Amino acid sequence: MSPHLTLPEADTLHHLEHLQAITHCTNDAIISSDEQGCILSWNPAAEKLFGYPEEEAIGRPISIIIPEQFREQHEEGIRRAARGGPRRVIGSTAELLGLHRDGGIFPIELSLSTWRSEGRSCFVGIIRDISSRKEAEAELLRSQERLKKQARKLRAANKEVREKNEQLEALSNKLAKYLSRQVYDSIFQGKRDVKIESYRKKLTVFFSDIHDFSGMADRVEPEVLTLLLNKYLDEMSKIALEYGGTIDKYIGDAIMIFFGDPESRGEKEDAVACVKMALAMKHRMACLQKEWEVLGIGRPFQVRMGINSGYCTVGNFGSEERLDYTIVGGEVNLASRLENAAEVGQILISRHTYGLVKDEISCRKNGELKLKGITYPVQAYEVLGLPGEMEEEQPLLKRELEGFQLLIDFQKLSGPDKLAARDLLEQAIARL
Repeated sequence: MSPHLTLPEADTLHHLEHLQAITHCTNDAIISSDEQGCILSWNPAAEKLFGYPEEEAIGRPISIIIPEQFREQHEEGIRRAARGGPRRVIGSTAELLGLHRDGGIFPIELSLSTWRSEGRSCFVGIIRDISSRKEAEAELLRSQERLKKQARKLRAANKEVREKNEQLEALSNKLAKYLSRQVYDSIFQGKRDVKIESYRKKLTVFFSDIHDFSGMADRVEPEVLTLLLNKYLDEMSKIALEYGGTIDKYIGDAIMIFFGDPESRGEKEDAVACVKMALAMKHRMACLQKEWEVLGIGRPFQVRMGINSGYCTVGNFGSEERLDYTIVGGEVNLASRLENAAEVGQILISRHTYGLVKDEISCRKNGELKLKGITYPVQAYEVLGLPGEMEEEQPLLKRELEGFQLLIDFQKLSGPDKLAARDLLEQAIARL
């Protein structure tokens, strides 16, 4: 301790040296000024930040570091604070702009405070360069704007994709009308290539057609005939899909369906499903006939069916421009010939199909048939129904009373004979 200093003076000197050390080592500019705005102190960080050396800054107005457009506002604030007016910046942190000696303007953060000494106001400011932070904020804003633009583009793209998907879905639904459900699913699920190819596989093939359709076409108005035919095909198709059949094609009033490709539950299961489908179609036709009779259709559709099982060639046939997924072979022809040989309302099956379904379907031997295009006699079987149904439906109805005799063999009655028998019974009921 200097012998010329008292203890209080020494403490004050020590505090001043401590404060000077702090102001010299800090990274923030620390500047003080009097109430007229003249610079009193200027630390090394201020020199680095604003470009003025300490000896050049001391005594100069603080406005040398304030951009020109803000100087008048700054000087008014100094005067207001000196008069004891409201302190809008003093005591808080504000973001402003600083002026470098070379004329460059950059963003700063100012923390300003004041005190009074010997009746005069003094100011001290801690100033920090926030250029990096502002650049980061600006980059963040630019990034946010880019993200907004990308989000808008993404929303527009998603909207376009949704519209395209809706268009594709609508188109695919339309295309599905021209393909069997199984083929459509296998193509769109990527299970099947759309190319010319075929292979051998054991299938069960079904044919049906409407008896005397050409004659009905001459008797019924085209609009009515079209309505009836579309109704018939729609109802039969629903049943085919219910039992898992692949609808090959409609040939006028005829329907061609097969079981076993592209999906198969096994040879026996496929054959049983096909025959059960035929029985369901027969039962549905009985309901449709009653509906059509109510509408005044005197001679409604009568259907006959043929079924055969065997190895067929199945696949895509045609050209590179147009393909048809179908089946060909002698077993297909045999199923078609059995359908042609069947009587109205009858379901004929081949020996091969009978061997597969006999344990689950009631059938009876129909005798050997000579079929067109088949070089050998074909043993056919007539499908009667499911065993449970056959127990409920007695094949023979017989009753005798005084002056009354009734004998009906349902198994022997053909379709036309059934209609004739019904007419006779209705006449008898009317007379009774």
